[in-house]
Amino acid sequence: IMLAEVTSLLAGRPQDLGPPVSYRNHIAQVLAQRRPSESEAFFRAKLSDVEGPTAPFEVVEVRGNGSRVTEVREMLEWSLAHRLRAQARARGVSPATLFHAAWGLVVSKTSGRDDVVFGSVLLGRLQGSAGAQQILGMFINTLPLRLRLAELSVEDLVDQTQRELVELLAHEQTSLAVAQRCSGLAGATPLFSSLLNYLHGAPSRAPELARRDAGIQMLASPEWTNYPIAISVEDRDDGFALVM
Repeated sequence: IMLAEVTSLLAGRPQDLGPPVSYRNHIAQVLAQRRPSESEAFFRAKLSDVEGPTAPFEVVEVRGNGSRVTEVREMLEWSLAHRLRAQARARGVSPATLFHAAWGLVVSKTSGRDDVVFGSVLLGRLQGSAGAQQILGMFINTLPLRLRLAELSVEDLVDQTQRELVELLAHEQTSLAVAQRCSGLAGATPLFSSLLNYLHGAPSRAPELARRDAGIQMLASPEWTNYPIAISVEDRDDGFALVM
């Protein structure tokens, strides 16, 4: 949004700018609708009996500054991507649900636990007011997703993952600190040290072309995270890209 506005101004088209939508209006609506006791009760029911962190490879340091990030990117084979979409349609879920279920299995195998918690990155705009898609502000949030994998079939795991994600969305504006306090972990012990970020849709090239026409050159676009183990799934028309 910000780059689009700068591009319009540099191109001499201020008339392209829409009326600004205030972030404080969104905050006011969230505060008016917010019931902290409900969110706390939700996360206490989900996490109160969690007594240890879920830490793949026993890596628990979640307060790094991201300066030592190593990134690996890979496209899924088209045939696998096609089968994933077909399975999602057959189960009546989104591909995001399948990837969350699969990541739960990865976290289980690398942490030695069959009851796992990992972070899911939420857009933060689904419960917002009209025009929320055009507001500049701090929306994106990370919240814990808990999956119990013991003695589950694949279908049961997918059903559980779908249910947990739907329930989590209703609390997408809750502070991670609140969710952490509702767990059985003491002090500063992290609840999880890995996260999954599912990105819907490939970015359009139209803004990039507009910036180029306006004389703007992209020099760098780094992404850092303090979580030691993170995976992003880019859901594109031509398949899925995994960024680890």
